[in-house]
Amino acid sequence: MFALLGGHPELADPRFARVRDYDDDHGTSLVESLEAYLAAGMNVRDAAAVLTVHPNTLRYRVDRAQQLSGLDLGDPGDRLLTELQLGLRR
Repeated sequence: MFALLGGHPELADPRFARVRDYDDDHGTSLVESLEAYLAAGMNVRDAAAVLTVHPNTLRYRVDRAQQLSGLDLGDPGDRLLTELQLGLRR
C-alpha cells in the first residue's frame, strides 16, 4: 500500500515534514526515534534499547518531535497520522 502512495508528495503532512526537515538540518534522529518508539508500542525502554540510547534520550527526542510537529502521540488520531507518515517515508 505504501509503495502505491509513496509517489504522491501531496500526502505528506507538513507537520511531520517539520520533524524530517529538522533532522536534515541538524543531523538529529527524531524520525528514527519516532519509528522505534511506535514500533515498540510506545515503550520507552524497549525502543531505547533498539536504538542503543538512554531512555531519557529517547524521551527527549520524542518530546522534541512532538513540539516541532504539534502532534500528540497520546492522541490516537495523531499517532495514526504519524505512523502513516513514517510508512510513506519508507
